[in-house]
Amino acid sequence: MNYVDLFLNSINRRNFDEWNNITKIDIELNFYGNKIPLDKVNAIISSIRLNQLKIVNAAFENVDTSKVDFYATKFINCIFKDCWFEETSFESTTFENCKLIGGGFSELDFKSVDRNNILTFKTCNFNKSTFCKSTKIESVDFEGSSFVKTTFSACNLSNSKFYGTNVWDITIDNTTKQNNLIIHDTRGLLTNRIIVCDIEVAHIINLLCSNDKFSNLTSESQSKFILILGRFGVNKENLEKLKDKIIQDTNYSPIVFDWNNDKSNLDFIETIVFLSGFAKFIVADISNPKSVPAELQAILSNIMLPVFPIMHESDSEYAVFTSIKKYQWVYNLIVYDNFEKIIDKFEKAILYPAEKMCKDITEAKRTFDSKKIDDII
Repeated sequence: MNYVDLFLNSINRRNFDEWNNITKIDIELNFYGNKIPLDKVNAIISSIRLNQLKIVNAAFENVDTSKVDFYATKFINCIFKDCWFEETSFESTTFENCKLIGGGFSELDFKSVDRNNILTFKTCNFNKSTFCKSTKIESVDFEGSSFVKTTFSACNLSNSKFYGTNVWDITIDNTTKQNNLIIHDTRGLLTNRIIVCDIEVAHIINLLCSNDKFSNLTSESQSKFILILGRFGVNKENLEKLKDKIIQDTNYSPIVFDWNNDKSNLDFIETIVFLSGFAKFIVADISNPKSVPAELQAILSNIMLPVFPIMHESDSEYAVFTSIKKYQWVYNLIVYDNFEKIIDKFEKAILYPAEKMCKDITEAKRTFDSKKIDDII
C-alpha cells in the first residue's frame, strides 16, 4: 500500500476515514521535499491521524495544527514555515534536522511524562519563531538547535537541554522561566556538569568551564577583535568610519562599548578591562577625553596590550598621559588634523605596527633571561 498517496488523497477529498482506520503504526511517509497541502484544510486538520508516524522530507507552510495529536511521531528533514501550534500534543515527539521558520507555539505543554521518551528537537532551526502564552518546554532536548531572533515570552524553559545550541538576539521577559538549563553533553562526552539559568550565556559558560576551549576562545578572539575607545558620542560619524574601515578592509572586527546596563555586577571600568582581554590591540582617541584616561590606566596596569593613542591637533595631551606613555606597549601618539587621514592610513599607521608589536609582546612573554648569582661580578 502506498501510504503517501493514500494520505494525500484523503486530504484532497477531505475525507480521512480510510486513513484514520489504518491500524498499522510506525508508518513512514517520505514526501521527498514536496509541500503537503494541509493549508487547504486548516479547519479540520485536527481530525487527521498524525500520531505514531515517521514523516520525512515534508514541507508544511501556513498550517494551523491546533489541537493535533503528534504522539510519538518522528519528523526528519521537514520544514515548517509560518505554522502555528496551539494546544498541540507533542508527547514523545521527535524533530530531527527540521526547520521551524516563523510561526509559533502557544498554550502547549512539551513536558514529557516519560523521561525515556523525551520530546526532542535535535539540530532544528527555530529562527524567528515564537514561544508564548504559558508554553511549558520543561525537560525538552534542543541539542544543536538554532535560536536566532526567537521569542520566549511567558513560557517555561526550565530543565531543558540546550547543549550545542546557537542563540542570538532572542527576546525574553520577566515572565520567562529559565531554571536549571542543562548545557553539558548528557551522553557523557563532557565530564563537567553545567547548569545555568540563562540560555544567552549558556554557550559562553560552557567554553569557560572547559580549559582547552577557553584557551581557544581567548586566542581566537585576540586574533579578530580591535577595541575602540574614545568620546565618539560627540562625533559618531568618525566612529562609523573607523568601524567600516576595520570591517571592510581588514580581517578584524571592532569592539565598541556603550555602557547601558545597570544590572551588571561589573562597573564601567571593570567592564572595559574585561573586554580588553579579548582584543588584539586598542585604538584610543584621547581628543578631549573624559573616561578614556581612567580606562587606559586600568587596562595597562593589568594587561600587556598594544595601545595606539590618536588625538586631534587642536587638543593637547591630558595631564596624566605621561603615566600612560611609560608602558613600552603604548605606541607613539598619532596627531591628526582630519580624521579621514586616520582612515586612509589606518593600515600603515596603526594596523601593521600593532601586529608587529603583538608579535614582540608574545615573544617577550616566552623568553626570560636569567643569571646565576656566581656570574655577577
